[in-house]
Amino acid sequence: MSARELGGLRASGARADPEGDGTRVVLLDGASARALMPDLKMEMSEEGFEASVFGVFTETTREGELEKAAASVVEAHERYWNLRPTTAADSYDVERDVNFEYEGETDEWDLARVTTAMAVSMDRADVLDTASMRRGEERLRSDASNVVAVDGVVGEPLRQALLDALTEVGYDHYEEPGPPESKWNRETRDGLEGDDGKSPPASWGLTSETLSEVMKSDAVRTFRARLAAMYPEYDIRTMPSDTLEPDGIPGSWGGSSICSAIGNAAVYGDMFNWHIDMDPSQLDPSAPWVERFGSYVNRERGRPLFVSAMVYLNPGPWPAAFDAETLFLDPGTGTGVFVRPQPGRVVIMDQDIVHRVSTPSQIAGLPRYSLVLKLCFFPKRTDEAQTMTIIREEWGAKTCRFGTAAGHRLRVSANASRIARDDRFARDASMTSTSSRPSRARRSACARALTSDAERFAVDALERSTEVDDRAEVERAETRARELRATLDALQEELDETYAETFGKITLVGEDGTERAFMEEAGSERGFRELNAREPEIAAAILREAERDAKSWLAFQKRAHALKAKRDRGRGELSDAESAIAVAKRGGVGFLSSPPMRSTKKLEKRDGVRKIVLLSGFESFNVALYKSSARDLKKRYPHVELLVFSDRDIENKRGEVEAALDGADVFFGSLLFDYDQVEWLRTRVEDIPLRFVFESALELMSCTSVGSFQMAAPGGQKAGPPPAVKAVLSKFGSGKEEDKLVGYLSFLKIGPKLLKFIPGDKARDLKNWLTVYSYWNAGGKENVEEAFAFLASEYLAPPGEEEKKTSFLSRLFTSSNAPRSPIETPALGLYHPQRERERMPYFETISSYLDWHARTRAHKVPAGAPRVAVLLYRKHVITKQPYLADLVESFEESGVLPIPIFINGVEAHTIVRDMLTSEHEQRMRSEGVIEVDSLKSDAAIVDAVVSTVGFPLVGGPAGSMEAGRQAEVAQGILGAKNIPYFVAAPLLIQDIASWVRSGVGGLQSTILYALPELDGAIDTVTLGGLCGDNIYLTRERVFALSNRLKQWHSLRNTKRDKRKLAVMMYGFPPGVGATGTAALLNVPSSLDNMLASLRAEGYDLGDEKELPSGESIIKALRVLEENATIMAGYDGAVSALEPMIQSGELPGVRVTGANVAPSELKKWLAFPKEWGPTEWGPIPYLPESDVLVKKMEAAWGPLENYIGLATAPGKGSVVTGLQIGNVFFGIQPALGVEGDPMRLLFERDLTPHPQYAAYYKWLQNDFKANAVVHFGMHGTVEWLPGSPLGNTSLSWSEQLLGAMPNVYVYAANNPSESIVAKRRGYGVIISHNVPPYGRAGLYKQTAQLRELLNEYRENPAENSALRASIFDMVNAAGLDSDCPFVDAQTNEKHRMTHELSESITQDQFDSYASDLYTYLGVLENRLFSEGLHALGKAPTQENMAQYLKAYFDNEIDENIIDEICKASDEESVDAIKARLEQTFNLSVPSSVSDAMQSDSAGATVGDKVSEAVEIRDLLAMNTEEIRGMHRALDGEWVPPAVGGDLLRDGKGVLPTGRNIHALDPYRMPSAAAAARGAAVADAILKQHQEATDGVYPESVSVNLWGLDAIKTKGESVGIVLQLVGARAVKEGTGRVVRYELIPLSEMNGRPRVDVLCNMSGIFRDSFANVVGLLDDLFVRAAEADEPIEMNFIRKHSQEMAADGIENTTARLFSNPPGDYGSMVNERVGTSGWEDSRELGDTWASRNSYSYGKGEERGTARPEVLQSLLRTTERVVQEIDSVEYGLTDIQEYYANTGALVAAAKAAKEDAGVKDPSVACSIVETFGKDVTPKDLDETLRMEYRTKLLNPRWATAMADQGSGGAYEISQRMTALVGWGATSGFAENWVYDGAHETYVEDEAMREKLRKSNPQAFRNVIKRMLEAAGRGMWDADEETLQNLRDMYSDVEDEMEGVKLSTTTRRTG
Repeated sequence: MSARELGGLRASGARADPEGDGTRVVLLDGASARALMPDLKMEMSEEGFEASVFGVFTETTREGELEKAAASVVEAHERYWNLRPTTAADSYDVERDVNFEYEGETDEWDLARVTTAMAVSMDRADVLDTASMRRGEERLRSDASNVVAVDGVVGEPLRQALLDALTEVGYDHYEEPGPPESKWNRETRDGLEGDDGKSPPASWGLTSETLSEVMKSDAVRTFRARLAAMYPEYDIRTMPSDTLEPDGIPGSWGGSSICSAIGNAAVYGDMFNWHIDMDPSQLDPSAPWVERFGSYVNRERGRPLFVSAMVYLNPGPWPAAFDAETLFLDPGTGTGVFVRPQPGRVVIMDQDIVHRVSTPSQIAGLPRYSLVLKLCFFPKRTDEAQTMTIIREEWGAKTCRFGTAAGHRLRVSANASRIARDDRFARDASMTSTSSRPSRARRSACARALTSDAERFAVDALERSTEVDDRAEVERAETRARELRATLDALQEELDETYAETFGKITLVGEDGTERAFMEEAGSERGFRELNAREPEIAAAILREAERDAKSWLAFQKRAHALKAKRDRGRGELSDAESAIAVAKRGGVGFLSSPPMRSTKKLEKRDGVRKIVLLSGFESFNVALYKSSARDLKKRYPHVELLVFSDRDIENKRGEVEAALDGADVFFGSLLFDYDQVEWLRTRVEDIPLRFVFESALELMSCTSVGSFQMAAPGGQKAGPPPAVKAVLSKFGSGKEEDKLVGYLSFLKIGPKLLKFIPGDKARDLKNWLTVYSYWNAGGKENVEEAFAFLASEYLAPPGEEEKKTSFLSRLFTSSNAPRSPIETPALGLYHPQRERERMPYFETISSYLDWHARTRAHKVPAGAPRVAVLLYRKHVITKQPYLADLVESFEESGVLPIPIFINGVEAHTIVRDMLTSEHEQRMRSEGVIEVDSLKSDAAIVDAVVSTVGFPLVGGPAGSMEAGRQAEVAQGILGAKNIPYFVAAPLLIQDIASWVRSGVGGLQSTILYALPELDGAIDTVTLGGLCGDNIYLTRERVFALSNRLKQWHSLRNTKRDKRKLAVMMYGFPPGVGATGTAALLNVPSSLDNMLASLRAEGYDLGDEKELPSGESIIKALRVLEENATIMAGYDGAVSALEPMIQSGELPGVRVTGANVAPSELKKWLAFPKEWGPTEWGPIPYLPESDVLVKKMEAAWGPLENYIGLATAPGKGSVVTGLQIGNVFFGIQPALGVEGDPMRLLFERDLTPHPQYAAYYKWLQNDFKANAVVHFGMHGTVEWLPGSPLGNTSLSWSEQLLGAMPNVYVYAANNPSESIVAKRRGYGVIISHNVPPYGRAGLYKQTAQLRELLNEYRENPAENSALRASIFDMVNAAGLDSDCPFVDAQTNEKHRMTHELSESITQDQFDSYASDLYTYLGVLENRLFSEGLHALGKAPTQENMAQYLKAYFDNEIDENIIDEICKASDEESVDAIKARLEQTFNLSVPSSVSDAMQSDSAGATVGDKVSEAVEIRDLLAMNTEEIRGMHRALDGEWVPPAVGGDLLRDGKGVLPTGRNIHALDPYRMPSAAAAARGAAVADAILKQHQEATDGVYPESVSVNLWGLDAIKTKGESVGIVLQLVGARAVKEGTGRVVRYELIPLSEMNGRPRVDVLCNMSGIFRDSFANVVGLLDDLFVRAAEADEPIEMNFIRKHSQEMAADGIENTTARLFSNPPGDYGSMVNERVGTSGWEDSRELGDTWASRNSYSYGKGEERGTARPEVLQSLLRTTERVVQEIDSVEYGLTDIQEYYANTGALVAAAKAAKEDAGVKDPSVACSIVETFGKDVTPKDLDETLRMEYRTKLLNPRWATAMADQGSGGAYEISQRMTALVGWGATSGFAENWVYDGAHETYVEDEAMREKLRKSNPQAFRNVIKRMLEAAGRGMWDADEETLQNLRDMYSDVEDEMEGVKLSTTTRRTG
């Protein structure tokens, strides 16, 4: 309980907190504590403590008892401690006195001690660690308690290593009844021995010899080195084993037996009552101990400090009694604390601290074992007073890497001045809270940083105790760290100089004439940032002044960006270097890994030893279990040695693994899938006689060989079970296809028995294989041991007995030393840790589990808690993985009733299908609808299913290895249940540190996300991961999952008329009419449909019969966004909308919201203060409770002073929206960078601004939304900073969305960005259709030109006079660039002129006219999206025809399509075909290619008609979009579907209204995508050669976007592979496992082209495996022994290496980790640029982060990027859909255009003679994938869309959303000019004519969306001002006047009736 929770004492005037934080604390005597705290769990019943129980008040405390309780505290302590106040008062005055002075040697009454003492009775006191040091109460800062605990990050590896070391010296506390001889001495008493035979084992002390062995272990050396670094003023020594003698220590204390004389290291059970290790320096000088060991208290050296370090040894899972805290108490002061034990937790304590186990553990009679090291700290200096305390400042300091506190900063120590220039460190220091009264430790002169002498001492200590010299490694690491610190200092200094040169010399003159200089305020990076936060207007004025000198301003940007990128890299390298120092000092021991061997062990080849090598893959958490089995096997079979390795050892200890495999008798592999490892192993195990490979890659499993039994299939067939096994398998299982693997598991149990009595070696070997597999599959330590014992008995005879024959009957009946039968473990069952602690069997039925839970644990969960089936890995249960108990009990603790069902994995679907049901399914069955025919009669009703297995539901891990995952079967099962299906699990193949640092990646992301999403899984939560070889939970993630489960359950069970919905729309970018818009969606019309459906479904929409229109809602929300409205706060919003409400335009609408004060926001953003390592888990650092607030204030300044976005002075963050009944409508806040140039230019990882956070937190906490609906594509909350994949509580999207169910309406054709909404934003995606497709047709000049051409072609000779008219029309239409005249002889292109038309021949003109006519045909038939889609609206007959005609693309006569669309829905397909057959011939081939099919296999028109009718019916189901939304809002399972568009992906994307997903990233590229990508790459090379006289490009930049990669299944990757000269390699299951180089001899004489891969953030995060494979490809290409003229990758890498550049093979670049976007479109949107080079630099600065395999996860490498840009000759961009063309969205110019600009700028900077950069655009949505030049594609798009009256009219008719779409395309037009230089007058002329001169169009746009229309005018004026458009002055003046009029109108100024001329 935190001190904050004690605030209730303020009312009765309890003592004020001398630290000044306003909290109140008390101590209670026993009676008061029992009265006030009925749930008090501890009583200190020892003599002397009976009257004093430490306690705290809870919120339920009755106020009337406070004063009495406070008095009783003082009275109790006065009585017990015999203390009297020295004040005049006879008793404590709670109203007046603050401090007490006590008689004797006791210090003043210290609040810190009091608070610490209070923790004694708290069940949640958890651990005495640095988490609590950051909490306001500072309870662990007490000098007196001198106890500190270090959590599992260090402790767990220490524990495991100690166990290994102790086992090696002969100790096994699991099995041994007493201490082994020679290794242990002197039994000690625990004080609870009895005659019942059940007393715990005695404690055992180590002998001196054994101690020496243990102390040399890596773990202990590491621990001692840590202590040496923490306490540099002391020499640390271990004490001899016989240091403490019984005759020197009192025999009892407090009336209880004392465990005495256990030596300097001991293992003991904590069943003692009280235990004390006396400080020997406090003993009588005449004591025998002092006589013998007087040197240890030699006063000449100063008083030593005697310390015990206690390590909890028991591995998990722990019985419940083990969870009871150990009490550590200082008898001198009475202060103490409870420490909750954890496996591997280390408690360091003064020698005279007493400790005892708490009552629950004693009652249970279960000993907890600990190893205690006795350490003596000798002062190095004797000339000063010894004020030693083991509580040190450094425990929380930045430089401390000890335990969970690594990276957790309490303050920056004095020596941090060297990094003071680093603004990040300085900011961290300034953010930390300090106490006004320093502790004794804080005042200590000897507290110093963890460097210099301390670290040298640690190195010396290690060197003295090891044979291996690590000093050189340490020195190298330290040298590297010093160099990096110096480099960082220099970079910061240079950066500050850059700021000073740019801003420091600026002087501004105020309105009063006063001058203000800024060298002090803005002359450094930090100074300018603070000025920008404090006075944004002044900072903006400084920027404007700096921008006046365009050249200097550009130079500043380039220099600052480059320096910051280098600094980012340097910081990362420094962090790695500091870790390397620590690792080196530990002899190679890492924080999050078990201690590896310090050098490769040379395995001794011993005669007569038979060797088994076990290699464990994706189950490293069982390595310790397997090693334990190896030790036990050795006892039974001394001639057999089992060597255990994990798959990681193949990389880390390859030499040792290779030596083990050499000469091995048996190879045993399990769960091995990595392709490189598999290939390496295959070549090394082929000569091993016996090979067992289970559940691994097929290529490795095929190596299985057991005598005559071979797994390899003959004749190259697919590997798998042998025919005999397959024959038997067919007899098992349900007979259903999806249940085959389940039948296989059943067979494993009975198979060996079936074969047991069949004689013959062949049957014997098969039976033995099955037997070993059955042992292995049964799991558990005993079965694993027996598997190898069975192998030993069957195949590994002792030396000399190999030929000894045993008869069949002998083998059958002999049992001497024979393997025991497998311990039967159920294939499935129900787990609960309480049952495990009670050693009771697993439940076999859900009903028996629920009965037991209701009887024994009903009090653990509230009534009505959601019942959740939790699928667990059976192997984890059998091997007793500790995380399971924590998982289940955390569910209960957080209000969820778990039903934990363990399974093998492959049978998950049978459990859900047959054993689980739902209220929905039962209701349907009662109505006669039976969807599952195998449902058991006792199936349990559940509210949700949570799978911790991952993978597909059908088949599990095995299912993921098959191309067809039977997703349809899973969907049938889940659809029948119709309840939410969640996937949440700890990471089994990724450590927690890498998850927190870089997100979930690689195969782990596929297991948890990609594959389950195919089944419709939602809300995936990462629950923890690996630390070393062990699985740990982060409990805060379990709580987050529980909250989501409860919210979905609440949503489902809340009646619709009571549900509160929040509908969020978007309004960015601001000021351009974006409010209430979404891509491809008509939001106002969709709102109309949504509101109507909500009312029809029974939602509360108020009492008004009439509902407001969607357009009125959007209009009202625009009013709320106005700055004047915001400045007036919430009340101003109410007033602003009063006219609209009074006019009746908003029936039933009211304004709702709040002014959120900074204090309230801080409260909403704070984590519970009591959260510590237990909640956060072993992440690399321990967050503070207010960490989010501090991050926000670091970015935006103190919240109390913030007056930025949507914040009103004195009112805080203004949150407003509209409410209709229970439905809220709001606009998502802007991100905040658009109006802040410096943030836009230089900041990354920004937090959301305060009002953004306040808005979403208000929805959670005040409005209390049952669900949020994000309306359309797309918002920004899912893109906020945080973990790229796998949210933590520190991810902003997680924080702001909270547990609210998020229903996300999204375009069906965008599976790329939707998975970000799904994964980072927990969105249940409801897909909607795209608008109908239109043909561009011809218009204006192009239509007239075709008429002229038609006329000319009728008789060219007679119509030659038309040539001049044709040329005039070509020029007028701007087609002279699209269709130049090409001289056939010179191949030169000429623009058409009159002179040219007269000079060319008739044949030349005819040829040109033919080309021109063809081009017009291309324009005419080009597709575009016509208008916008309305949610839930079925297509009209005309729209239906548009979809079908575009889809079939002339494969069916358009008249047939028209007839199909006219047909009635009730008319069958056959009837339609029969009717059409009367008019059309349906039996003819549907295409030319089909007509050429000689076997008549091609599709006929009739086949196409059937398909057309099917698609028509699917399109008519657009109404399912509304239905899908309601399914989600009802808490139902929403059917999944592949995302894509109809034209490219076919009918599988229909119907919409489903939960779309992406593809399996391990299948990229598909075979078709690879082939198509290769064809595109060849075409690009040909295009380049044609433009460069046959020269190949050296470097090509290819944009890798998630959108096109998902929709095309990897065509862009195929392009990269072909350019490099590589191909995909697949393993047996179809997974792509490598990209291998194609030999140059197969590349037709062309070189390997270097490729710069520019990745979108989505591609980077979603396809980490592809990124790793590509990185590996580039490394191998650079290393290939090939001529550099044939391998440009090798050439460029060598050139970079010669320039001193590191990692010269980096080729995959993107934004910083967890960040998205180039920010170029933001700069263009705000007109915040002067030169295209600026935008190129912005792109380069945002994309200079390199990604690849290993640790290359976002390292800043600007030097490599610039080098690649300098050689880039062509940029490639793939366009994958009709809807998203180059001119439709901002991202294309912001990335492709900006990349062209960056490459051109890099060439110019390098002095390249021709800096031009070509750009190839590949439109892959059609049949023709011929690459086009950028300008050519832009011209075609502008002709067919923006300037096309048909497109313009269709879009303008969509209201405000359509106007915004037009506006955005005008912005994009300027963007292309800004980046690529595209600026052609005819485009701007046409836009002006279409949208301004046309009065009807102008007024339509102006009325529907004035902001959008204003932006249209603004972009035209901007283009003219920047020289992109050569408009006459009259036109420009009219535009200026019109712009002014629109602004006046928006501000409410009435316009003149005078009509202005528009041209």
